[in-house]
Amino acid sequence: MPEKELIRSELVCFLQQKSNILPMDDLVKITTDFYSWDEIKEAVASVVCFVDQRIPAHKGADKERKTVVDLLKLILNPEVKLPLYVAVDIARLPPVGIEHMDMSALLQELALLRSEVRAIGVVRAELEEVKCTLKVLQQSRQPPAVPQGDTRGIQSASVADGGDGSGRGAGDINRDTATFSSKAQDLRRTGMKERVVAKSVVGSSTTNNHVKSVDTVRTVDIFVSRLDPHTSANELVDCVNTVKGDLSVRDVKCDKLKSKFEHLYSSFHVAVTVSTVQFKSAIDLFSSAEAWPAGVFVKRYFKPRNGAREESS
Repeated sequence: MPEKELIRSELVCFLQQKSNILPMDDLVKITTDFYSWDEIKEAVASVVCFVDQRIPAHKGADKERKTVVDLLKLILNPEVKLPLYVAVDIARLPPVGIEHMDMSALLQELALLRSEVRAIGVVRAELEEVKCTLKVLQQSRQPPAVPQGDTRGIQSASVADGGDGSGRGAGDINRDTATFSSKAQDLRRTGMKERVVAKSVVGSSTTNNHVKSVDTVRTVDIFVSRLDPHTSANELVDCVNTVKGDLSVRDVKCDKLKSKFEHLYSSFHVAVTVSTVQFKSAIDLFSSAEAWPAGVFVKRYFKPRNGAREESS
């Protein structure tokens, strides 16, 4: 009986033996993750010598998986008769079950785990040493305990050492302690008092004229809309002078704004300069409906940050 031909290829041997017990997708993933591209090409070259069909040369990032799929299809094809492939280097066989466990990798993981446990033990010993050192330092800084009623030791130490090194004796220290304790008891009994912050005010008297404040001015910006399209800036200035009444107005500037429908109405930005003292009164006056003609739309004007003018709505 003639002997069957044996050919060495760990990859093809793995596919032949595990194709009967593993799903195709899992087998392809294990093969592409374990073997290199050069090993896959060598396996393909060893198989194409015994088949009539050619395995296409794939390209791209997924070429390894596609090539292994084509190779596995040939191995599973019952019409294709391939020789028996054997594995000489068993380290090149992927561990896919408990019977094929990679003991070297397991031992390596155990060695790493043991080294980590030893490192943790060293760190724990160093931590205990630091705790002991801190405890000794705390004990060395604490003053020796003196029984109550026995002040002879403190007085003798004060006489011998000159107090606490700052020229103060035990009597001064006891007096300071008594003062601090009494203050603490008062705070505990009465509670913390809320700090009173003095409020700042601005003078408004009209009878006290002995001193004079700095003359400063502020501008009241007003948006006036729904005016007749032919309204001019001078007419709006006359309207403001009529509205102001007894209010002292330093200057009035009117800028015509671009409206959405210029043939229907016009809009203006009116800047009225008044004294700082009369600023609030000027805002209330020019924001009241009774000061403007019927149908005129008036509101505060705020200049846009991007420099664009406000358009009437």
